[in-house]
Amino acid sequence: MKRGIKGEMINRVMIMMMVVVVMGCNSGGVGGGEGGTGGEGRGLSGAMMEVGRSAENAFYAFMGLITDTLGFTAKATTKKSDVGEYFSSLGAKLGEASAELEVLAQKSEAEGSEDKPITLSIKSAVEVAKGVLDTLKGHLESLKGIGDSSLVGEVKSDNKQGVAVNTDVLKKVHHALTG
Repeated sequence: MKRGIKGEMINRVMIMMMVVVVMGCNSGGVGGGEGGTGGEGRGLSGAMMEVGRSAENAFYAFMGLITDTLGFTAKATTKKSDVGEYFSSLGAKLGEASAELEVLAQKSEAEGSEDKPITLSIKSAVEVAKGVLDTLKGHLESLKGIGDSSLVGEVKSDNKQGVAVNTDVLKKVHHALTG
């Protein structure tokens, strides 16, 4: 018996529909199945949900760091030691952000063990970010001891007049900042 092209097409469509139905039966989260969703830690979807939450926590730690950096204003009553303490607190925030990134890397290693390339790329990105954060933290730690109890705008002379700026140094700094 000879079948036509139309019969073969119907047969293929029926097989594909059966495969889709069988695959869809387990996507609702069968109690003992591995295709469950909901981020309960089972399967790839649960692992990706946990990695997403960790990335979100790291993002919010960075946002807090940026908010704190831009939120500092020196007033006439601000002491030089207050500026040093502020930089020290920024270093502590960098440490918190680095710890959040380490948690993200550990979760991606533990839960994404089936997918090695993604785990390795997450780990390498976290290592690079931690290196940058550690460098910034080192610079901020060097600034924590600056200043004394005098005010930021206080002039150190008997007649309370300022000192002329060194124009050569000022030009070098300006060129360094503007490129």
